[in-house]
Amino acid sequence: MSRDLSGVTSVPSLESQSKRPYCPVMGEREGAGVPTTVRISSPSHRVRVVAEDRSDIVLEGRFSSRESGSVMSVESAGSPLVVHVPRGTDVQVGTESSRIEVEGAVGHLAATSSSGRVEVESAETADIRTSSGRVEVGAVVGEARLRTSSGRVIVGSCEQLDASTDSGRIEVRDARGNVEASCVSGRVEVEMATAADVVAETVSGRIEVAMPQGTRVHRSSRNESSEDRPADCDCVVAARSISGRVVVGER
Repeated sequence: MSRDLSGVTSVPSLESQSKRPYCPVMGEREGAGVPTTVRISSPSHRVRVVAEDRSDIVLEGRFSSRESGSVMSVESAGSPLVVHVPRGTDVQVGTESSRIEVEGAVGHLAATSSSGRVEVESAETADIRTSSGRVEVGAVVGEARLRTSSGRVIVGSCEQLDASTDSGRIEVRDARGNVEASCVSGRVEVEMATAADVVAETVSGRIEVAMPQGTRVHRSSRNESSEDRPADCDCVVAARSISGRVVVGER
């Protein structure tokens, strides 16, 4: 079932004829399941997702929406969208030329944009891809995979990271797991919270890697196999810049 709506609408269920209230337990409704995944599509209008302490889903703007099992799909009908969801909800967002903002802590996040900035406060995991736009992520509990063709990539904290940009700077401020960062023309800065492997490459730009004090680092210009790893090291930093300096130090 789908509906065309405008304004502000609370959506405990898209079956409007059912007026059954939500239970106090987040994510459960009497007699039915609340969507645990929200898919949002907006070709050319800004999308803002707000994860907060609530047990319903509230939509603002002009949109069409439908529910299938545990998935709610929302599509812009010519206006910016604001989607309020319970904390921990999995979110998928797709835009062509608009900005994506995620406030609060969501679950698994997937975001794509042809040309638009992506800003995320917190997610369990994150897979973000944009052709031309800055990607800024505050915190990712688990793995983050970030891709942009032309734009800066900034990560506050994460577990494991795979990030790349063709023309733009990569900044990783507090990584707790293995990091792979590559760019064609731009600087790479990685600060590690724990001793973990780092692979960093750039054609034209400086690479800086900072490890916790006392970390025994094995430096290499290539990504070595496990057989080549020295037994007395805590981690391996494989960093290479064609026309730039590589610096590995302590925080």
